[in-house]
Amino acid sequence: MKKRSLLFVITAIVIVVGTVFIVRNLNKSEDAINNEMLIENNTEVLEEKIEAPTADSLEIDKILGFNPRSINDELLEEKQGETDTTTDIFSVKVPYEIPGTSLVIESIGQYTGPFVEDGSDVPKDNVASIVVKNKSSQLLQYAEINLSVNDEIITFKVSTLPAGTSALVLESTGKFEFNDNDNYRYVDSIYTYLNEASLMENKVEIIKDDKKLAIKNKSNENLGTVYVYYKYAQQGGLYLGGITYRSKFENVEAGATIEVDANHFSKDTSVILMVDYIN
Repeated sequence: MKKRSLLFVITAIVIVVGTVFIVRNLNKSEDAINNEMLIENNTEVLEEKIEAPTADSLEIDKILGFNPRSINDELLEEKQGETDTTTDIFSVKVPYEIPGTSLVIESIGQYTGPFVEDGSDVPKDNVASIVVKNKSSQLLQYAEINLSVNDEIITFKVSTLPAGTSALVLESTGKFEFNDNDNYRYVDSIYTYLNEASLMENKVEIIKDDKKLAIKNKSNENLGTVYVYYKYAQQGGLYLGGITYRSKFENVEAGATIEVDANHFSKDTSVILMVDYIN
């Protein structure tokens, strides 16, 4: 009888614990589950073939891991009221043309996925992000865009953005979370363009593989140190992150083939944007 009672108690405990576990998972927020799936899927998507972004390829509603701000600008303006009389800080209503530049903020929202801006690829949730388009006819070499949110200045950095293309740029520290009701204001920016960006196809051949790059010097001259610059392409027809990755090849003599580790390079999703050398 005692054994039966003990067995009954153990069975009851197992049922209760199992029920609590199920209830906890059922109570888990849908957003949390979706965010976990986005982080996992966003890591996997880097293994799929993605075409290089073009001037016409941007589809904001298809950007993996990105949710644009849902509150409309009119409602945001109504909530803000007419208390702000400053002339040097402007409310960001998308699309927003950044003063004095050929850059446009096409969307503001939140990003969930690998944080690429510092090269760590650490999974992040709800990072404030902007979609930036380069509407100039030149390659954007580098830009910093400073916005004010709730009296806090946040910075977005973007580099090596080809003419006509867009990038999903994450807040530079990855620590500032997005809130749909926040009012984003433009503060200032710095930027520089390149007149020419070459792939040096007449001098080098680039051999691509996952996490490795090799170059073959096709010319009859010693090129010294060669740099290869590349970015990730992302679903939605744009580049992922403002970051640009760079691989360095040293002592590139005539006819030589040199291979280096390129931990962030993917033959299916990375796009080589520029090749340069210092002799």
